[in-house]
Amino acid sequence: MLEKIERVAQGVVAQVFGTMFFTFLESLEDRPREPSAPVPYIWGEIGFQGPLTGRLALFLPLQRAQKMASQFMGLEDEEVPESQAIDMVKELCNVVCGNLSTQLDRKAIWHLSLPSARRVSFQEMKNDKEAHGLTLRFFAEGDPVELRLDWTQESCQEEPEKP
Repeated sequence: MLEKIERVAQGVVAQVFGTMFFTFLESLEDRPREPSAPVPYIWGEIGFQGPLTGRLALFLPLQRAQKMASQFMGLEDEEVPESQAIDMVKELCNVVCGNLSTQLDRKAIWHLSLPSARRVSFQEMKNDKEAHGLTLRFFAEGDPVELRLDWTQESCQEEPEKP
């Protein structure tokens, strides 16, 4: 089940970033990298309930979020205030989670919470101590982006193999 979630999540994140924000991702799996100088991040998250129950969190540098918001709204980079970048990250969480849940189980009814987002320091992002069922790391045009998914163990039942 974890392999399926990982495969679907990678595809969904790449598709959403590419089609909505004209931002293309490269996997960090083989090249882990810390930023040379700690920068402020936006931490967005949304809860979900359905065949799986848990939360999806996205972390991206504030500057990357501002660039994505400007691309989405057709504005110059310097015209995007932090509040609009935060709103864009909320929408990004909503779209990624909605697409992910639908692709994991098209017949199920999924309930999503209202997304939230806030500015955090690099250290706060790294100190997140909650257990994560899955962490995916990407570069978005050179900037690190992280997707974290966690869910309750009882909600994740192995599916029987189909012939």
